[in-house]
Amino acid sequence: GKGSRKLVVSVLFLLAVATQALYVPLLWDTGDKEYINDEGFWIASGDYYFQLFFVDRDPTIELWNSDQFLEWGPRTGPVGKYLVGLWLHVAGLGDRHHSAPPWDFLQGVAENRLQGNLAPANELAAARHAVSCSGSMAVIVLFLLVRALFCSWLVALVAAVFFGLAPLTIRYSTHVMVDIPMLLFSFMALWCFLKSLASLTRKLYGQGIFWSVATGVALGLAVGTKLNSLLVPGIIASWGLGKFFSSRFEECRDHQLSPFAYLVAGAAILAVGVVTFVLLNPFLYPTPVRNFKYMLELGTIVLDTKILFSKICD
Repeated sequence: GKGSRKLVVSVLFLLAVATQALYVPLLWDTGDKEYINDEGFWIASGDYYFQLFFVDRDPTIELWNSDQFLEWGPRTGPVGKYLVGLWLHVAGLGDRHHSAPPWDFLQGVAENRLQGNLAPANELAAARHAVSCSGSMAVIVLFLLVRALFCSWLVALVAAVFFGLAPLTIRYSTHVMVDIPMLLFSFMALWCFLKSLASLTRKLYGQGIFWSVATGVALGLAVGTKLNSLLVPGIIASWGLGKFFSSRFEECRDHQLSPFAYLVAGAAILAVGVVTFVLLNPFLYPTPVRNFKYMLELGTIVLDTKILFSKICD
């Protein structure tokens, strides 16, 4: 009812305020233990690729496949970079970076600080704020996801609070990394998928397709942020198939999922997810399958220490 809806909205507002109150004071901490060497890279590449995609609107493959950001530039998803770049441009700090920042990976933060290799404090705070807002939104979407799963706002609140207070969540929500934006879009995909299943079960096919399209968009954003989220389509496929086949054993036909509607919803999720992922990343043009393989190969480089250090030192 209306009372329950107001309670949920109030809880979501309090979660957003509380997490920002926790995260924001940490954004200006640039001590040696609180600066991650990748932050300068995400700031520079975020600025560069946001400018290229949204301002210049230039999909020229030579610009997207250049080596000014080493292997990590074109072969990592751009969506997290766009988020960082957006915040920099809103703060009036955009269009300043055209290559990877200097960083000696064989030295620690203290040595790089002496060499002037740390990102400027104003850019660092603006970029970190982009990620901290993603952290607060991830807490909110997790609340909605758990509430949809267990039909209990109390269970959802406990899950959201524990997630928001987890040391890893705090750390990655207060540094320029793309793990938290990836989690945000992954939570969104799972929540939209639950809404789609609920609509299809109630024979509300229009709503079901709408939420399926939303699921596809969120999936494309998640995978376009970081390829680790490729686990999410597998979770959705397994979850959906389990729900479909279990519904076939329902005695009441009203509780059975329509095979045709289910097929259309699945196709919408897959098609919209792939299109969203490809359209947002000009590095994939005009041969998305081949260039996607190049992105996957980056995982081999990162996992192989010998290859990684040879790339860094070259």
